Amino acid sequence: MGKQDSLVPRIVYETPDIVPGLRHIGYDVFADARPSGLETHSHPGAYEVCYIRRGSLQWLVSERPYDVGPGELFMTLPDEMHGGRNGVMDRCELFWVSFDLDVTDGCGMKAAECALLDRSLRSCRMRVCPGPVEIVGHFERILRTLSAPEPLTPAVVRSSLVLLLAEVRSAYLRATTGVNRPPSPRIAKAMTWMQRHLADAIALDAVAAQVALRPSQFRAVFMEETGFSPREYLTQVRIARAKEILGQANRSITSIALATGFTSSQYFATAFRRITGFTPRDFRKRLG
Repeated sequence: MGKQDSLVPRIVYETPDIVPGLRHIGYDVFADARPSGLETHSHPGAYEVCYIRRGSLQWLVSERPYDVGPGELFMTLPDEMHGGRNGVMDRCELFWVSFDLDVTDGCGMKAAECALLDRSLRSCRMRVCPGPVEIVGHFERILRTLSAPEPLTPAVVRSSLVLLLAEVRSAYLRATTGVNRPPSPRIAKAMTWMQRHLADAIALDAVAAQVALRPSQFRAVFMEETGFSPREYLTQVRIARAKEILGQANRSITSIALATGFTSSQYFATAFRRITGFTPRDFRKRLG
């Protein structure tokens, strides 16, 4: 069943009758920070995973604060009390899903698969980790399918949900086992090379060639060691550099876009807002 909030483009589907174990899934945009109207709460027996597409959140889990940024996943375990810090939802765009693995054929998976996912998530010492950009496609496919139900809707939702949860598990495993360790010398070399050439049009093949790896192999190794794809990392570096330059009042937005490797001011503004939650001009105003 879908629900629409007239104040924000909020979409929530409660789906226990469509896929056993899938409690709810949704999408929301907060154009400005505001009281959420959502009391500190828990999900009895169910995990909740959020993906922050833009902006950021300050979240409390059992009174412990967490800062969640763009492109990051945030997870709460079953029965954990959580909510926005001081009851406020910050400016952000996010997807979320709540699911119960302790049911028959939970989330479209066999009992052994549910048990494996449960063990993997409970063993994570992290609540926040980098999320693959591909996860957005799984969320959007499920929401789009639920918006126009037809006979194969349960099958499509099950298959997309399994892929989504597999991505979540992989992301947390990468974060737990590898992201906190320094990258290998060849990946560190690739990262440095991208930082030095961020103003150029960089192709994946060119970066891979710098470290003597095939493009597909380079992408896989880079993601395993950093939690980001090379393209995601490069965009993050470019935006970080742009944020530094925006403090220079004599530089136009277009010149900053070109200086940081974006092909146009429009593309730059789109990427900047996706990652920071602000347009470049709004961000400059905040700098004073």
